[in-house]
Amino acid sequence: CADAVWLAVVDSCGGQGRCRRREEGGGGREARSGGGSGARAAAWERGWAGLGRGRQQDVGSRGARPRVDAGHRAVIFDRFRGVQDTVVGEGTHFLIPWVQKPIIFDCRSRPRNIPVITGSKDLQNVNITLRILFRPVTAQLPRIFTSIGEDYDERVLPSITTEILKSVVARFDAGELITQRELVSRQVSEDLTERAATFGLILDDVSLTHLTFGKEFTEAVEMKQVAQQEAERARFIVEKAEQQKKAAVISAEGDSKAAELIANSLATAGDGLIELRKLEAAEDIAYQLSRSRNITYLPSGQSVLLQLPQ
Repeated sequence: CADAVWLAVVDSCGGQGRCRRREEGGGGREARSGGGSGARAAAWERGWAGLGRGRQQDVGSRGARPRVDAGHRAVIFDRFRGVQDTVVGEGTHFLIPWVQKPIIFDCRSRPRNIPVITGSKDLQNVNITLRILFRPVTAQLPRIFTSIGEDYDERVLPSITTEILKSVVARFDAGELITQRELVSRQVSEDLTERAATFGLILDDVSLTHLTFGKEFTEAVEMKQVAQQEAERARFIVEKAEQQKKAAVISAEGDSKAAELIANSLATAGDGLIELRKLEAAEDIAYQLSRSRNITYLPSGQSVLLQLPQ
């Protein structure tokens, strides 16, 4: 039995120190038990040394003591029993060289941006970019490694995100995607979280970071905005004209009322009111002219220049 184990170890080392049992008589057995024991011990040591060198890549640069960093977990693959159900936590652990191999998973939240082109309820092209913070469920890492693989995010997230976004966006019109963006984001988050849970993934955050429409729709929206602005301007002009009309009517009514009052005053008081207004106007003109330095008062009459001193 010891010889068989030794042969298995030496054979796994690539044939170093290979030993063949001789089918000989008792003398041969005595030779192996006597003088051949030293050669067997040396071959045994060379076999284990070759095993450590040849299988070092399976367990990483740390050999039989792999280290699991903070925020990571390890799944153990056994060459005889397959993937183990136990998930190894942080720290340094001991493994059997060549037999066991650790597969390290990052269990921290990682971001991923997924762009999707889909259609709205009114058949408008919509460009959406979804940002996801995801991480695997620690207890389901063996199942994820067995059924999906180490690149589970590349295999799962793009497909389910595209499917969920297309199903949710198709329920809203292009205008509702803008006015009800919070509702759309919440609906996408709920459906996507439920779908990702079936693959052993946890979504810590789902948000719509980019939302644009096709070129034709954007141009149509711009033209609509321009038409609405022009309509608002025309409405303002009409309202302004109506207000000016009302102001003119009110002003004319006021002038008519004033003329009527003046006529009544003239009928009752004669020209006294007109003379009074003339005096008031003359007084105002004289006051304004007196404040100007370029005005010179001359007496009335044609003999003014004759009376100047020579």
